[in-house]
Amino acid sequence: MSETATSQLANDIERLYQQGASADKSESRSVFAQLREELSAGRVRAAEPDASAPTGWRVNTWVKQGILVGFRCGDLVDVSVDGGRWFFGDKDTLPLKKMTTAMGVRVVPGGSRKA
Repeated sequence: MSETATSQLANDIERLYQQGASADKSESRSVFAQLREELSAGRVRAAEPDASAPTGWRVNTWVKQGILVGFRCGDLVDVSVDGGRWFFGDKDTLPLKKMTTAMGVRVVPGGSRKA
């Protein structure tokens, strides 16, 4: 993603975040889908190494705001397992990722851990 495109995405997210509940749902979903794609590809990060920062990291506040926009514009959907025996619900803007052993991640009751 070019610097100009990233800047436009950041501006869109900041605007939608500031609009709160009055933000257009369709636009919010579209912008959030773009953010999710950029995050998954590693072209955008919520925090980046920054040697000049006291902690060595710089937070990209607009990315955190974008994640909140994604929660706000999502609809609750049933993502239950075991034929609905145990209900799980989550936002449709944050679909579950298909996990494989090749990912090197252990999924255990109560959380996940890097293998």
